Amino acid sequence: MKPEKPEQRIELPLAPSHLSPDSEVLWQEVVELMATHRYLGNPPEMIRPSPGRLALLTTALEAGDRAAQVRRQIQKDGLTSKTETTGSIHAHPLLRIEKDSMALFQRCWSSLKLEWHDRVDGGSTL
Repeated sequence: MKPEKPEQRIELPLAPSHLSPDSEVLWQEVVELMATHRYLGNPPEMIRPSPGRLALLTTALEAGDRAAQVRRQIQKDGLTSKTETTGSIHAHPLLRIEKDSMALFQRCWSSLKLEWHDRVDGGSTL
């Protein structure tokens, strides 16, 4: 019989203060998930996530916040705009920023090898 290790406690980094409240919650969930390492037959071990993984997570959540911010503006303004001079109708210019921000979020999220089903509560904020 193996002697039991005392429960390991490490201080996990707090979310950057500029993130939205939803992203702060997601940060805490993901950092805890990244820090918990499970080995077959052993209790979970806590290891502080690397600075590189934390930077990727920060970038992903910043991009998600940016996409949410421009999405709110698009909902307010509408999907299209009309030029004053010719009356031509064009797609809202923020649609491209939303698309690019979500693509960046998805690339970072995939680089971290995370999937939505990994979420602690099973929910989705983005």
